[in-house]
Amino acid sequence: MSADVNTRRQFSPQDVMTALRNNDRWAFDYIFNEFYQALNYFTQKLVDNTQDAEDIVSHTFQTFFAIKDNFDTLVNVKAFLYITARNRCLDLLRQKQRQAAYKKELALVVGNFSEEQTADVLQVQAELLRQINKEVEQLPDKYRRVFELSFFSGLSNDQIAEHMRISVTNVTSIKSRAVKKLRVQLLKKGLLSLFIFFINHT
Repeated sequence: MSADVNTRRQFSPQDVMTALRNNDRWAFDYIFNEFYQALNYFTQKLVDNTQDAEDIVSHTFQTFFAIKDNFDTLVNVKAFLYITARNRCLDLLRQKQRQAAYKKELALVVGNFSEEQTADVLQVQAELLRQINKEVEQLPDKYRRVFELSFFSGLSNDQIAEHMRISVTNVTSIKSRAVKKLRVQLLKKGLLSLFIFFINHT
């Protein structure tokens, strides 16, 4: 069915789902137009940031369209979209809370220094973090990717599993092994305490 036909008549929910499974473009447009505005409002109220909300909604639809064949009804589609958007909002808010806590703790650490001393402290910290990054780059490829997505990009285990197309259990196991490998290497270089601080504040 063409998009022109779609503009001339009302389709039943079953019509939409059948067309969706057949990859009819109008069905994609129908679902996007049906839920986009409401999802955008919903996510903006949760994260209080227009760009973040738009990014979350966009990713939510991308996730849905990638697994669209798993849905039988529009009711299930609606539930999935809202639950996925809500979870991504909560992940983002938790990530921002961790970042805010890290900045607050860093401010307490450097608060008693002069501007020159503060710059020196930050330079040392940046150099130590560079050393950590060098060790991360030496990890096996899958270990490195999971670690970077988790601790550098702030993704949850569920998001990493989706991104890498592996199970959440596998993500958890790989991340644990990656951290253990890094602890051993950084202990040899006297950087373990910094690494522990980094892990606990990202």
